[in-house]
Amino acid sequence: MKIPALVVAVAGAFLALNATGSNARKSAKAASKLTQVSVIKTDILKFHHLKNPKAVSLEEKSLIDAWLYAQRDEVNMFGDARGTKYEHGTPLKNEDGTKRNDKYAYVKWRRSDAPWIARFPKHWGEEPAQQTRDYVKLPGAYGFGSGTLKRWIEEKMAEDEAAAAKEAAAASPRRDAEKTSETTREEVVEATSAEAATEGAVETTAGEGA
Repeated sequence: MKIPALVVAVAGAFLALNATGSNARKSAKAASKLTQVSVIKTDILKFHHLKNPKAVSLEEKSLIDAWLYAQRDEVNMFGDARGTKYEHGTPLKNEDGTKRNDKYAYVKWRRSDAPWIARFPKHWGEEPAQQTRDYVKLPGAYGFGSGTLKRWIEEKMAEDEAAAAKEAAAASPRRDAEKTSETTREEVVEATSAEAATEGAVETTAGEGA
């Protein structure tokens, strides 16, 4: 029995399409695996050896420890974001332990903004003890923090602006008075000079007449 040429052609096209789809699925699966592997690799923080780091004072170590404890929900014991993975399980030594980092020097290197040091003007006082657990951009150059902290900063900045405006308004009359006094002194000096010149001219004329 002869199979019609049309049926043969359709069957051939179907097999070719099926093979193409199978290859495409295999390629996509392989690409997915590669993507997963690359994500895992880039998620691991490679070891970095700090050469000749500056010594950290005992006072600053205490501040760093206090900051790490206060931020324990957001950062790990090395100051990195919670969940950070390290090449050798820790950022403080390489695989065979021949190269080591001091914990506090590492934290300072990773957090060059030194958030453990008071970052607000002293006259603002202590920042709010109880804060919301959200994370928003803070005004000015204060980075990020809670919504509570944002409102507190805005209030303090508004108070500073009001105080500066009040001081400028109080200083304005003083400046005007000083300017008036200076003008008066200049007028007195000019008048005295003119009077002296007149007297000199009169004396000269009287001498010539004699």
